Amino acid sequence: MTFIELMQKLEQELGYHQWPVNPVARELRDIFDNSPVNGELAIKVMRGLYKSNGCQKPADDVSLDRCNDALVPIRLELIRSKQTDIDAVHFINSLCHAVDGAWRGGDVAAPVVTADRPAQGDIVSLQDWQHRRKYRA
Repeated sequence: MTFIELMQKLEQELGYHQWPVNPVARELRDIFDNSPVNGELAIKVMRGLYKSNGCQKPADDVSLDRCNDALVPIRLELIRSKQTDIDAVHFINSLCHAVDGAWRGGDVAAPVVTADRPAQGDIVSLQDWQHRRKYRA
């Protein structure tokens, strides 16, 4: 798989707003069509993937192992930071699943949704949460 193919698969998985790929990019600086929602983080990851795979142009080949070599330190830095935004953590986790899925043909298990952990984007009633919290103490 080439770098630009990986970028396109990530866009399909994450959505254009998270990973806006220019499919005809000829240089690294042209990979994104516009600013991603998690702009600085997305650019850091994209450049890390490119560098880790030793790419010279978007048409160069990439491997899962080298992609993981780039993603692991970035993810650990986010998780260990005391100032990390939860949206950034959700983004990097989704990105890691999407990269893995690119090699598995997209057959990656979705995050588990339970009553205590609603799906991303669900509306959560604060009254229910406060009620449960009050009776746990």
